[in-house]
Amino acid sequence: MTDVAAYKADLERYSAELASLKKKREELDVERSQLGKRIEQLKQVVSDLAALCGQGDIGTLGFTDAVRKVLERSGEYMTPADVRAALSDGGYDLTKYNDPICSITTILKRLSEKEEAEAQASGGRFLYRWKAVDSTTDRKKSR
Repeated sequence: MTDVAAYKADLERYSAELASLKKKREELDVERSQLGKRIEQLKQVVSDLAALCGQGDIGTLGFTDAVRKVLERSGEYMTPADVRAALSDGGYDLTKYNDPICSITTILKRLSEKEEAEAQASGGRFLYRWKAVDSTTDRKKSR
């Protein structure tokens, strides 16, 4: 086989693979679009159900109050990344923050200092959980 023939064989093989991958990417783009639409539908359903359960939309709260509400609803220890995910899933707009994890971590530390949340070290990182206290009274005292 000459060099030109080998190049032509490679060209055909790589061209076929490229076409196959392009087709697969198009299929995945369609699937991603469908998933995005379904996620938006489910966000609305969750928001509506939360309102019916008296758990209201956190998207209208300030940042600190939204973090409080996420911790309170969870009742479990959460990392700052868990809190970010819950905020995002709950419809809170985090796009206006350059580094939401940093801001959330600062809020969690402050809530812990105010004894509204418990902090627990685990594997070199901190986990936070809502304390069952009357936070309204505590917040008024700290102002």
